[in-house]
Amino acid sequence: MQIGEITSRINDAVKIRSFINEVAIEMIVNVFVVIFSFILMFTYYWKLALVIVLVIPLYVVIYFILNKFNKKVERNIMENAAELQTQLVESVTHIRTVKEFGIEDFSNLKTENKFVKLLFTTYKSGLNGIFAGTSTQFLASIFTVVLIWIGSGYVINRSITPGELFSFYALIGYFTSPVASLIGMNKTAQNALIAADRLFEIMDLEREETENKIVLLKENLGDIKFENVSFRYGSRAEVFKNFNAVFKQNETTAIVGESGSGKTTLISLLQNLYPIKEGYIYILGIMTLNLFIIIV
Repeated sequence: MQIGEITSRINDAVKIRSFINEVAIEMIVNVFVVIFSFILMFTYYWKLALVIVLVIPLYVVIYFILNKFNKKVERNIMENAAELQTQLVESVTHIRTVKEFGIEDFSNLKTENKFVKLLFTTYKSGLNGIFAGTSTQFLASIFTVVLIWIGSGYVINRSITPGELFSFYALIGYFTSPVASLIGMNKTAQNALIAADRLFEIMDLEREETENKIVLLKENLGDIKFENVSFRYGSRAEVFKNFNAVFKQNETTAIVGESGSGKTTLISLLQNLYPIKEGYIYILGIMTLNLFIIIV
């Protein structure tokens, strides 16, 4: 996991705080408003209130459609933002290398591609927000018209009074507005859940084993033996394949080779900084696997 990825995940914790401080309380209040307005409608005239029961499944369908898209898009936004941040950190950190190899245009193009990718996913998230607003508003308008139309029939039949119908009309706003807010909060809720998931992925990483620590002095290192050692970085080509070597005590051994041939990697493997794919490394006849080695 790269530096930009780690810092991006930690910064995502702000979204969790924002959800708890700003959205969670409002969400609870809206739920209670919806419940109380629903109950109050039944106290006026239960037949007219049954229209709401027919509308609720439509709101549920809209919510789950948005939930499905938001879950995917919001995660993509966070991942793309992490990739962009990683690219920016690496470009600035290794600016000297970029200039030495004359790959400024390549680095700029790579950064631009990641930025455009982030903008595109953000655009898709905006479309989801527009869909949430327009769909709930359209449904609320249809619901209001149908309710007034049916209610007018009950007024003509003298089942309810005009005052009760107007009371019903007022209660519609107390029902549809909180429901629309709850649906709109789905994006913020998904942001918090995804941010928490990405943050806990870091927190749940296993700690590096340092209990089996041995400190080796230069004067008593003994022989160092590499036996059939194979190693690669991630999915790259193998740096070592069935590598065998013995470095004798009190002998000076020079390790030479082209840049990137594995000279530094060899010392890193000796200190057990990277897990080897195959083979064994012995110091003083002790296998270094699962040992934390410090050479002083």
